[in-house]
Amino acid sequence: MTKLVINTGNVCVLKSDKDFFSMYDRIIINTANAVFSSDAYRELSEHGMTVNSAKLDIIDIEGEPIYIGSSVIDGSTDFSGKYIIGNNIQITKRDALRGVAGLIAEVIIAPEGTRFDFKVNGKIHYYPEGAEVINEDIRLDKSFASNRYENSVIWTQSTVNALDDSAVADISEKCIKIHCGHLLISESSKHKHGNCFTTSGCDVIPDGFDYIDESITLTAINAVLYGKKLYIKYDLTVMPDAVSVFEQLNEVIVSGNALIPYESVPHWKKIGSSKSVKVYKGSLWMVKGKENISHEQLEAAAADELNYTLMVNGMVIFEPDVTKSDLACITEIYYNGVISISDALIPLLKSKIVEGNGTIMPHKQMNDSIGDISGSDSTIINVAEFIRV
Repeated sequence: MTKLVINTGNVCVLKSDKDFFSMYDRIIINTANAVFSSDAYRELSEHGMTVNSAKLDIIDIEGEPIYIGSSVIDGSTDFSGKYIIGNNIQITKRDALRGVAGLIAEVIIAPEGTRFDFKVNGKIHYYPEGAEVINEDIRLDKSFASNRYENSVIWTQSTVNALDDSAVADISEKCIKIHCGHLLISESSKHKHGNCFTTSGCDVIPDGFDYIDESITLTAINAVLYGKKLYIKYDLTVMPDAVSVFEQLNEVIVSGNALIPYESVPHWKKIGSSKSVKVYKGSLWMVKGKENISHEQLEAAAADELNYTLMVNGMVIFEPDVTKSDLACITEIYYNGVISISDALIPLLKSKIVEGNGTIMPHKQMNDSIGDISGSDSTIINVAEFIRV
């Protein structure tokens, strides 16, 4: 069986393109966003297509389809009779879409008062006419205010980082107003200059905290990069070798989830807060994405008398030669995704699960449902976008 595997961020397929797809018996598409015409989706599904996507739109096309990706529509191009497909689209004039047959996009940004006299599929955000629209995250610094006129209006659906207190004071002095999708601001600036901002969501960072805008894994080596008070935007993982360093922190606020060793629980109760907290025992085996675990790996761990908590965010395949005794070194399992293992070992594996979200399946079911993509009869395409229009 010949298989085509497409790993991509965005898929847009409006025609079945039989000359291309007919070369394969099985088609597997892994993507964040997918748009198919109803005809293409039906024909490809009959041809053995599987789509794994966070967002799937199946549309009936009216007019001539045109894919424009992420673009600005300013009225200089005539889209009359076109069915526009895109990702993030900004419209700069109210009449820029005159005569359009239809529009589908993940995000559509348009001036207030824009009329859509056709079918629209997507989230529409309206901005005040005359505002400066910025389609990316903004970090306020001293140059931001100096490069703009007094009473300017800034509009963005992205995040504004306003943690530079002096930059916020400059914004306030020039009476600049900023509307944003999300705002990061210090407690003192929020109190003094909060009227400069309107926002759909806000994180107020207590004064004196180091703000970390990513998930972090705290180790004995990298702990020196951070202060004693941490505000972590996403997730925190404390590795076993960082237990003593962690105990030197004065306060930790985690917007996401915390994963800490059993030994750190007493100190966490004194200084930590998070959306949720998970406690692990022994060493930590973390899988992000896809990983195969072999008999040799587990046998070596058992020989060294290592005990692991297995954390899976993605897919783990225990190879067919893994035995019951090999699993002795795995004491606990947390998983979000898929675990595949031989039929005989599934009961033992399930007995080790503390928390799970997803599927545990034998190898044959795995191959039947998502395909064995390791053979020479498979074609794998890794691209940012896959477009057939």
